[in-house]
Amino acid sequence: MRTVLLSVVLLFATLAAKAQSLTMKDIKGNWKMVAFDMSGIYYEWGIDSLALSAELKQEVTPGTEAAVVADIKRRLNEYTDGYLKISDNLYVQKLMGEELDGSYTLIQKGSNQYLRVVNNNTNKDVDEIKVQKKRGWLYISMPADDGSETVLIFEKD
Repeated sequence: MRTVLLSVVLLFATLAAKAQSLTMKDIKGNWKMVAFDMSGIYYEWGIDSLALSAELKQEVTPGTEAAVVADIKRRLNEYTDGYLKISDNLYVQKLMGEELDGSYTLIQKGSNQYLRVVNNNTNKDVDEIKVQKKRGWLYISMPADDGSETVLIFEKD
């Protein structure tokens, strides 16, 4: 009886793990960028919501926080037109007015999944971009220059 129970538990655990894995079907399509989390700033422009990390809040006074937030929002306009187009074998991204494209594969590394993109630039640069899907949104994560992680969040168009 104990063996049967253990087998059932393992079966459900395996099914749950597979259910969380992305497939090519999950990521294909046109995605528009709706939010990002970068360098202690989370901004979701659909609802015009900007939040500062605790570390950034320590750098501003309560009297200047509203002005700082307004200034940051003004500077973020160039980010709001970002998108991804993912088809059978082509990955196209537009960020800050710059468009890049290349071929891609979906790979697994440990418990995380990545898009391995071979860019169509002169050097054929290869990027591995962590990818997740939560609440119907596609989360693309990459290391930032300061050692933190930049997360770009996309909604299916």
